[in-house]
Amino acid sequence: MATQEEADSASVAVTHDSTSTTAEAPSESLVDKNVAADKTTIVDTSRPRTGSSKSKPGRSRSKQPKATGTPAESSDRSHYRPGFKARMHQLDGTRILLVSNAEGQLGRINHLAARQHAHFVIHSGNFGFFDQDSKQHVKAECLLQPSPQHSDTHEGLGELPLYLSGKLSLSVPVYTILGATGDLNVINKLRTGEYTVPNLHVVDEMTTHKIGKIRLFGLGGAFEQHKLMDVGQGSTDSIAGADGRVWITLMQVGELLRLVETFSAEDETRLFICNTSPAQEGFLAQLALSIKANVLIFEASNAPCPANFYLLGVVPFEALELYTKLSEQKMATFWDTVKDQVLEVTSPEQQQLLQSAVDVASVKLDSQYAKSVWHIAVSGLQRNCATVLVANDHRLGLEAYHAGDDMLKKRDGKVHPKFQPNASVVLIKPDVCWNERVSQGQVKAIISPTIALSIELPNSPQATIVIYVHTDEADSLVARLRDQEFKGTKMRPSVGGNKHRGSNSHRGRGRGRGRGRGRGRGRGGRN
Repeated sequence: MATQEEADSASVAVTHDSTSTTAEAPSESLVDKNVAADKTTIVDTSRPRTGSSKSKPGRSRSKQPKATGTPAESSDRSHYRPGFKARMHQLDGTRILLVSNAEGQLGRINHLAARQHAHFVIHSGNFGFFDQDSKQHVKAECLLQPSPQHSDTHEGLGELPLYLSGKLSLSVPVYTILGATGDLNVINKLRTGEYTVPNLHVVDEMTTHKIGKIRLFGLGGAFEQHKLMDVGQGSTDSIAGADGRVWITLMQVGELLRLVETFSAEDETRLFICNTSPAQEGFLAQLALSIKANVLIFEASNAPCPANFYLLGVVPFEALELYTKLSEQKMATFWDTVKDQVLEVTSPEQQQLLQSAVDVASVKLDSQYAKSVWHIAVSGLQRNCATVLVANDHRLGLEAYHAGDDMLKKRDGKVHPKFQPNASVVLIKPDVCWNERVSQGQVKAIISPTIALSIELPNSPQATIVIYVHTDEADSLVARLRDQEFKGTKMRPSVGGNKHRGSNSHRGRGRGRGRGRGRGRGRGGRN
């Protein structure tokens, strides 16, 4: 992992010419032609010569002195390889900072971009699309934490209002998709041009951008299978959402595919930005293959550090067929349920777009995709990590910076909230509100502004979601959730909390959990 000093020395001047379009291919950005394609540092690891200090350092084939001393010393010297040179490559080019879940704290993006000498920023996750009027029609749990840098921002709205008013500005171009939460009114105003923020560009199904040889495609919002044909309160284009939540629709997928067809992939490297990991949601992986993406960028806010992998490195080859078959079955079941209604209310052009989106679930993931497409999981800004994608023509490099974790504490289980005495567990029955498995982003949006120390998601909607929060915030969170649709919400101390409460707390916790499960199912059924 590189040091900060190395990052600070890698600044390269470029000119920016990124454009938004839905039909014509934009002109490419121009990288400084004087920038070398590759900077190579040669480290000579051969055994240093003995004797006069005037010896030329470049001559590595010098006569080696005879081994003297103990046999152990002679044996150790035999490991030296005279003349061997190790090469360390550092790619120079356009530096693109990858961040996720800014959640309205846009000043941190400026700060991190300056530290990493970034020319552009790509953002995934919740950006913080709220303005002064958002509190009137957005649920409180979808609002944001107050900004620690600017006390004059309205509580729960983040810093975007300051950028809309011109008080603050983005120092470099920022390309972002929609997150799982946001105000649809603000999003619509940004799309129509009523709201403008210099250097802020939204990447969606209607818009693409090009940076040098890199083409950006993106699809924001939460992926929820049962909402793929639900527009919610959306009124402009194909944006869907309600009460501060945003999700993906099949119409958006169809429009993205239509947009992709207007560009040739022969001389461009394609990046696909989304919120949910395509390694977890097969449909997004099939969509990435359909648009011929070379790199997938997605938010992983709870990841301790950035990660880069290819699918075949984490999924067995034999599992690829099952991986896509499940997606195909889920889509077929959903489409059979809504198809007749959809055909009655849509035009032939819309039906064609929807059918192209449904056909994505039938795409087979091949070994070439599984072993060549980069998957970059971007940690949240709160993790104090930095991921930098370095691009020179079609050649990409990756740099990651992380403050580090105490692995000894991790091994001993001291980091996890369940072992902390000041943590409590909040239990939510997801089958009260959802028909499908939920994501961590949805859960965080529901409990906001309370911050989750950890979230454990079940494998089925009938199981219980386990959320670890600070004990002093648990009571208010449970009361707030019970006042809404989550009637079966319960609370209990964490394992660490019980260690400080004595053996009676273990017996009490067992009785409480048993009674809670029975009540949760009963109340959920009545709702």
